[in-house]
Amino acid sequence: MPLAGTDCRPTPLRWRTGRPQLKRDPLGTHDTSTMTNTLGLILAGLGLVSHHVIRLRSLRYRLPESQPRVLEVWTRTVDPNNYTVEGRRLLPWLWATCGLFAVGVIIVLATETF
Repeated sequence: MPLAGTDCRPTPLRWRTGRPQLKRDPLGTHDTSTMTNTLGLILAGLGLVSHHVIRLRSLRYRLPESQPRVLEVWTRTVDPNNYTVEGRRLLPWLWATCGLFAVGVIIVLATETF
């Protein structure tokens, strides 16, 4: 009769010793990239929405003869000659919201893993 602590089974039938499960990302960089990606999406969305709001507000100050056609909307929106003096004060804010949107898109694209 074998001793209680010994195992006389063949090698393939023996229990394997427990091995620690390695995480796919042990340093936690996945959480950081998710948080950065979320920040990029928030910045891009905030930039897009605020640009739209400021663009609609700037329509009040547009000169009557400068109404854009379909394909001229973006170019005439940022041309200062199409606005009154009050409307020209909104143009830097239009550019700032474009920049905010661009920064958000760059952050999202930089955190994507292909």
